[in-house]
Amino acid sequence: MKKHWLTRMKPWAWLVALIVVSPLVSLGTAVGEDPLPWALRDTYKVNYGDYTFSFAGDWGEWKIEHIEGNAVIETAQARIILADGRSLYPFDAGKGSGGATRITESDFGTGITYSVVSPNYNGVQFTQSVSLHRGNPFLLLRVAMTNMGDAPIEIAEINPAMFSVSGLGLRSTHGMRHMRARGPYLGPDMGMSPFLGLFTDPDVNFTLAVGTLPLGRSESTTEVSRQDTSWQVTARNVYRPTIQLEPGDTIESDPVWISFSIPRPSDVDMYYTYAHSQLPRPESMARAPRHWISVPAGSTADDLYRAVDHWARSGIRHALVPALWQDASGALEGARPAYPRQMSNVASSLRGKGVAPGLTIDPLLTDEGDPSWSVSTDEGQTWINPSHRAARSAAVDRLQELAAWGFEFFAVEASLIPDDVLRTFNLTRKEADALAFEIMADAAGDLPVVPTAALDIRPDLTAWLNVSGATSRLREYGMVAGPVRFDATGIDRFDDALLTAMMFYGGSIEFKGVPSSGLVSQIARIISAPHVAARPLSIEQTPRQWQVHYSETATAPERQGIVLFPDAPALDLASHGFDAGMMVWRAEEGELLQIGSNPLPATDTLTFLGMASAPSHPLFVGLPTLPDALFQSYQDLQWDADTKTLSGRYTGGGSGHAFVALPPGWQLESAQINERRVRLDSQDGYVAFEVSESGPTRFTLVFSRG
Repeated sequence: MKKHWLTRMKPWAWLVALIVVSPLVSLGTAVGEDPLPWALRDTYKVNYGDYTFSFAGDWGEWKIEHIEGNAVIETAQARIILADGRSLYPFDAGKGSGGATRITESDFGTGITYSVVSPNYNGVQFTQSVSLHRGNPFLLLRVAMTNMGDAPIEIAEINPAMFSVSGLGLRSTHGMRHMRARGPYLGPDMGMSPFLGLFTDPDVNFTLAVGTLPLGRSESTTEVSRQDTSWQVTARNVYRPTIQLEPGDTIESDPVWISFSIPRPSDVDMYYTYAHSQLPRPESMARAPRHWISVPAGSTADDLYRAVDHWARSGIRHALVPALWQDASGALEGARPAYPRQMSNVASSLRGKGVAPGLTIDPLLTDEGDPSWSVSTDEGQTWINPSHRAARSAAVDRLQELAAWGFEFFAVEASLIPDDVLRTFNLTRKEADALAFEIMADAAGDLPVVPTAALDIRPDLTAWLNVSGATSRLREYGMVAGPVRFDATGIDRFDDALLTAMMFYGGSIEFKGVPSSGLVSQIARIISAPHVAARPLSIEQTPRQWQVHYSETATAPERQGIVLFPDAPALDLASHGFDAGMMVWRAEEGELLQIGSNPLPATDTLTFLGMASAPSHPLFVGLPTLPDALFQSYQDLQWDADTKTLSGRYTGGGSGHAFVALPPGWQLESAQINERRVRLDSQDGYVAFEVSESGPTRFTLVFSRG
């Protein structure tokens, strides 16, 4: 796994985990035979610390337990739900045959897969498996079903894992990550079951995490519910509409991601995000615009032009033509009178206003389909089968025209293709959507293809912490979250906490509405600010404790900090892996106050705490107040050990006192600000000087050590 500045944990010595493979004997196929007690069964075991994962090499069940025998997960099973409501359980198929297969190539590198294949049971055969990948402290569980009969089977849902979590202490907590997938993008979704569920017992330093890695065919979630003293967990792959499994065909679930070896929840979050980053994604994702202007679906070209004018001083340099610009027939021409017939005129007009034009499109809608790979409805619309090779080729050729019109990015809308048509193609809506992204990406070439915004986020701190908490870590690993939409109508200004939470969002933001001049100025600061990498320190729906790295031009120890949002609880830095000798400071009323590093008290206001390892020389702190700490930028910041000189250039983002922290025994000898020699007084442990937002401030400070 690639390293990152936020990785404060020691490298996990996964290779020291003991993998025990009990010798497998020839396993029978007697349906209905009862399994032996676990101690007498052939099992594959993964030991880490005081906990063991056991996978049965006969019936394919698995469990996680403490070395003293207390089960965290007693016995987990799988289930397939058919369209007629019947449920099929691999366990009911009876004793199967197990084996191990080495993984020589995969998205997660080399490793080994342990699997159990059931006997033929009522015309189906199940394969249950667990995979371990070298260097990765997580397991991947899957279940597959093969139609061994002579008639199709209609599948509604697969549950690759169902189990209860119990045996944790009274102080145990449960955290979640709410997201959903659209094509190659992950985005926040507060209305669905979570992607990731975590169960943490701080008394024994243990965290169990269960998540899903969606592969684009089903609606994949991890459903968690509380039952007395335990949690019921069900990994769900829901197929909407239902799909037909033809004789001889196999359907496999999305992988279930399991971790029980990483004690800190924030580190679990890191590895889970890393796992998503290893799945194939288009290179153009990195070029997706971070912000754009748009108007509601059905608006006219003139409406969009006016919106661009309203946001002209915001610094946003992209604008998106919304849905319903297209002629109802599906032809690639504007729907008059709202749009000109030649949409290249719209692209040209937007470019003339200083913004890069984008276009919303449904790649599955066409006006020139072939009966062998398309279906026409009574409403006069024609829909292509995106899984058909000829249909894909024709669609790519057709959609390449959009780039020739001068549009520079494309937003794939959630298709209105009817369920009856999807059933004809034997495709789920998720699968058709993923294929639509692939078609548009092939047509767009190097131009970015993004999803349309799925959520409207109101100007509310809790709402923005929710979506930012779910997505902020995606940016660390080269991914971009799907866009959210913000309507500025009727809003005068943001408070600093809301502005900060918005900056932490891990994807694109679509702006609409008529903004006030004050709000435009604030948005302009977000647009022009240096990149802010941020991660929540807790796994909950509304995280209020964050670690940030807030300048890409300075060395990491000088640019880290903690952001505490209003109502943040007390923070134990040591429990998050920070060194006990860290220096922690905050600015208050023009003074730099060094504070004890552990624990940090609860707060009811937005608070920024600078952090660095205990310095051996004067340390440039900058403007350690929010939101200036996140907007400020510097160039040429350096420390010369020979001359004991600290120098650099502040290039803007805030105004007020910039601070330099002095370790014991250091004194300021001389100072130059903007090439002029000035007198600065050394305070108790720091030196301060004025910087201005209006222009660069050069500084050269010479020190001595007593």
